[in-house]
Amino acid sequence: MLSEHHASARQKNLFQVLFVVLGSGLLVVRSGIGNAQTVSIAAITVALLAGSALFMAGNNMFNYCEQLGSLEVQIFNFGRRVLTRAMRRIRMFEDAFMKMKKICTILNQLIFFLLCERLLLTTNAVSSLYTLMFFTVVTYCVGYVKELVERADWNMVITVGNVRHLALTTTYIVLEWTKAITFIITVIFMLLVFSLEKVLKDYSPTVPFLVITFLYYMTIEKMYVEIFSNWFDKRKFDYFEGLESLYTPVIILGIQIFLSGILTLLNISPYKIRILILALFFNIRLKYRELSDDHITPLQKELSVLSKYRQASFTELAHHDDVCAICLYFMSSARVTPCFHYFHADCLRQCLRESNKCPICQYNISGYL
Repeated sequence: MLSEHHASARQKNLFQVLFVVLGSGLLVVRSGIGNAQTVSIAAITVALLAGSALFMAGNNMFNYCEQLGSLEVQIFNFGRRVLTRAMRRIRMFEDAFMKMKKICTILNQLIFFLLCERLLLTTNAVSSLYTLMFFTVVTYCVGYVKELVERADWNMVITVGNVRHLALTTTYIVLEWTKAITFIITVIFMLLVFSLEKVLKDYSPTVPFLVITFLYYMTIEKMYVEIFSNWFDKRKFDYFEGLESLYTPVIILGIQIFLSGILTLLNISPYKIRILILALFFNIRLKYRELSDDHITPLQKELSVLSKYRQASFTELAHHDDVCAICLYFMSSARVTPCFHYFHADCLRQCLRESNKCPICQYNISGYL
């Protein structure tokens, strides 16, 4: 009876693998068998899907095969080793690629813009490149103007100690004038390009295309991310309890993954298989890894520290009617220690990095917990 049960389980797993392979094969046929590049990419996809299915089936059957001591255990052991090694190599590639921040950013932008182009535009095949170039130029100009506005010291003379350094001063002046001339040439070039109708006669993006692409561009471009982070950090929402610096990248990457996921779903078609594979891997898979490994894990760690201390109610805060003893600012939200002292969550979190004692009464909080 037991052997019949495992035999039926084996057949079920094999049927699942066969279904995945046949479904992917149908996608290959519909994607255009005459295009060798498309067929090769689709064939790799079929192999990966079939391998994943076999890997899952092997995990389910491994214990039973090990008891039998038959040839099956050797086959599945070999398959698992091959798949494990392949996944390790893929993860090594992901780690190496994610370290190249600028290349990763440009590729994410280009893939997302191509998704928008395939979905919202039907006339020009290079509108995404024109749009990306236009956004990049505008960002450079805005960044230079922002730098001039925020500059506090306009003194061009560099001093070393009490002595003016002629060579460093000359180099600094030349660099500043180079940046200014580059900015002027860029603005003039933009005006000339947009004034000549022949240059942009085939460039006719729609408003939804420009809005969606610029929204994604702002979430991934460093200058706009810094502007949003500074604004978000100054708002000091009670819900985030002073952890805005940890929540900001989670929100930004969440928006990127959400937009890429929606566009990927809307672009599902056998004729767009190449761009879909690129979007799934670079814009969703790698972004999710960055979100999970670099930002969600540290945020969960800090939240787990604060979860040991309950939040003060509005009634308690009104009755307490005092400032935080650490930063001396008014408390619209607070955490309560076991010794019944009130602190901002972020202030308490920073103090707990140095000591496990209450900042006021030196009560051993860790010992209580």
